[in-house]
Amino acid sequence: MWTTIEGVYENGQVTLSEEPPVRDKAKVLITFIEEKHSSIHSDRELGKMKGTIRMSDDLMFR
Repeated sequence: MWTTIEGVYENGQVTLSEEPPVRDKAKVLITFIEEKHSSIHSDRELGKMKGTIRMSDDLMFR
């Protein structure tokens, strides 16, 4: 059985956000997710170039 439970690793310990569905010893896999706070895309306006690109009428597709 595979179950995913969110948690936080801090000061050498993992704190789970909910109780795991096991009573005894269980094997676990822990994946560390690096949170990146970036504003790279926040300054971009969607659809800004819409209607400005034209294709040549003599362009042939095969």
